[in-house]
Amino acid sequence: MKTQRNILYAVSISVVISCFISYLLIANNLKSTFFYDTSMGVFSGAILAFFIALIEYFVEKTKVLEQYYISFIELCETVEKIKVDSNAEEYIQWYHEYKQKLVRLSDVWARIGFIIDFLGYKKYLKDILDYFTDFELLVQDHFRLLELISSGKKRDILKQDISKLIFETKKIETATDCDMYKYNRLVDSLDIHR
Repeated sequence: MKTQRNILYAVSISVVISCFISYLLIANNLKSTFFYDTSMGVFSGAILAFFIALIEYFVEKTKVLEQYYISFIELCETVEKIKVDSNAEEYIQWYHEYKQKLVRLSDVWARIGFIIDFLGYKKYLKDILDYFTDFELLVQDHFRLLELISSGKKRDILKQDISKLIFETKKIETATDCDMYKYNRLVDSLDIHR
């Protein structure tokens, strides 16, 4: 992505320079056909290179944004896999899978950083990544301790602490009864829905 952006900048500059040189040759009434033909050849070549670079840039931009979207969906699916009644080993396995998907999303984001963005969509995509990264930073010590503690009451307490960070209990009252519902904070509180 960075390469396409830099090529686009370089070709744009060469178009402007060759246009300026052509204008100077015409304005000074230089009848030398060699210089005029050369400058027009450079100008037309620069215009052609500009359009090719522009097409390459948009193809690469589309590809990177598709990869980001796919990585984001995979991360959301991983987040939805964890259940309240999972045991400690399933929590640890889930956390490792979560970290792997988060790293993949971060890698794709690193390529998105080079997109030319006048409307501010990059900030929105960065906020999504930051949302999941903040959660990972919040729970990483808990999961490390959960891996180190082999069994016992401390491990159960730690698992409950992690569960409280991931799940929230909501009370839903209807006219006839009251239900308790546990939902996953990571997915349900995210403003993006598929």
